[in-house]
Amino acid sequence: SPEMVDALDRTVAQFDIVHLHSIYLWPTTAGARASRRAAVPYVVSPRGMLIPELIRGRSRWIKTAWIRLFERSNLANAAALHFTSTSEATEAAKLGLAFKRVFMIPNGADVETVADARASRETARASELPFLLFIGRISWEKGLDRLIDALAFLPEVRLVIAGEGESQFRDKLDAIARRAGVESRVEFVGTVEGDRKAQLLADAAALVLPSYSESFGNVCSRPWPPAVPWW
Repeated sequence: SPEMVDALDRTVAQFDIVHLHSIYLWPTTAGARASRRAAVPYVVSPRGMLIPELIRGRSRWIKTAWIRLFERSNLANAAALHFTSTSEATEAAKLGLAFKRVFMIPNGADVETVADARASRETARASELPFLLFIGRISWEKGLDRLIDALAFLPEVRLVIAGEGESQFRDKLDAIARRAGVESRVEFVGTVEGDRKAQLLADAAALVLPSYSESFGNVCSRPWPPAVPWW
């Protein structure tokens, strides 16, 4: 977007610092370049994208080329890199990139109460199979493929998947469920928020986050009541 680049060049000098989120995105590179031209320090939050396993897992050559062409310079010239966990910083260091400064600040989380949702939990369990709950993006790195495969070993359990994501990957998950013979026990409920999310957390036998890589599991940082074991 030439208009975005022009707007950055006109306005960046007005600020004391620029905060850039994620990598492999043109706006991040444009923001970094504008900041350097205006001599304004900038901080980059990679948001878990500098993980070697994720780079190898999809679009490896494109990501590698992008790092060499753009991100290597963006990161080397950043005043600091913000990581959300020690593990994220450790994984990023394996790439051999130069960072001036690194600091770690975990993501914040709203304290959501699910106390009001507990009352109906036992009623729901009495009438239905217990269910495992996944909340997050429907994306390959979240490990939903292996979670659905594992459901074949738990014939008395359902799986509820809450979230939105790539339609093509959703089709792949449907195919995996059919192949494993568990399609009748897998339910996609879309995005959930507020009372609906609290109810699911209260009713679930367990919350499952099977990601291949996770720099900071936001969904696991939210308080929710432990379920009565169903096994």
